[in-house]
Parts: sequence; structure tokens; C-alpha cells
Amino acid sequence: SELQNTIQSKGLADKITFVGHRSDIREWLAFSDIVLSLSNQAETFGRTALEALSVGTPVIGWNRGGVAEILSHVYPQGLVEAENEKALVEIVKHHIEQPQTVAPVTMFSLKDMCDQTLELYQSVLK
Repeated sequence: SELQNTIQSKGLADKITFVGHRSDIREWLAFSDIVLSLSNQAETFGRTALEALSVGTPVIGWNRGGVAEILSHVYPQGLVEAENEKALVEIVKHHIEQPQTVAPVTMFSLKDMCDQTLELYQSVLK
């Protein structure tokens, strides 16, 4: 692909891995130093960002859509102005030079979601 050729020509092939479709994505996210969430269009929910944060992996993403909503509450230092490639390079460089840690996000755990749903039902029934 064009992206793989660019990475090869820039001498980055030993630093970037294309893994294709995986069923063990949670383990790969946990293994990663950083996850980039940089879709061309605003995502409604930002699932990749949330999955990475749930295992304690820092996320860097454009400041738009669901990714911005999640990062603004959980990891605001990972927000980058959309399409600002210079700022993106700087923040990635910073994360490489000074690795960041993130407490695993648990606000969407099964237990928390069940507790919140029960609270809602109980408040409606009162």
C-alpha cells in the first residue's frame, strides 16, 4: 500500500507494524506505547480511543467528535487540533521522549454500567 511504501522509504519499517485484522485487539492496545486516533472524519463515539484508555494506553487524537469528548474528560493532553500535523508531530515526539501513563479507564465497565442503569430505573420508579 501507499502508506507502507512511505513508511519503508522513510526508514520507519522497524518502528511501525501493520497487523491487519485481529481478534486480540485489547492485548495489542495494552502492548502499545501510544494509540493514534486520527480518522479523516469525526467519529461519533471514539471506540478505539476508549478501548485503548481502558487498558491504560495513552491516546492522541484530533480534537473533534467522540474522540475529543472522551479525551477531554480522561486524557486532555492527548488532544490535537484537527488536521494540525505539526502539532501532531510535536505531541507524538513528546510522548516518545517522555512516555506517559494513564490510569485504566473503568467508567464504562460492565459493573459500572449495570449500577448506573439500576440507579436510573430506581429513580424513575420513585
